[in-house]
Amino acid sequence: KLVLESPEELPEFTANVVGSEIAFADLAASGATDVRFVDAGKCHVPGGGPSMHLRFQLPDIEGESSLFIQRDSGRMKLSEGITYTLAPSGDAPNTPSVYMWLREGFVYYLVIPGRAECDKLRKSLVLPTETRNLTDEV
Repeated sequence: KLVLESPEELPEFTANVVGSEIAFADLAASGATDVRFVDAGKCHVPGGGPSMHLRFQLPDIEGESSLFIQRDSGRMKLSEGITYTLAPSGDAPNTPSVYMWLREGFVYYLVIPGRAECDKLRKSLVLPTETRNLTDEV
């Protein structure tokens, strides 16, 4: 399923999946050499059109993190410039951290193993600095 193993192939792959070229440099901040691309492939994020799944190793985070990308359908009513979080269930301490943001017509879903809030992570993947809990928006 995750068939792409070279970040150089990412622009062509994303053009085929979501209709627009997205390069590794578009996802990681300039100079974020500590973000390591693992692989990518097509997937299906519920409630939207074609989507893709990329896996990374991120600074200060154990294990692999996943980034899902799909065109914004407007269904979630996200605003640009805001990172949305999902509050974990109090009885599930091992719940992954989930961050969502809208940029240039695409919704990005970042899923990190375990609980993580890290300024270095935000800067490495250029997440918007303003944060809101997604459930506060509903």
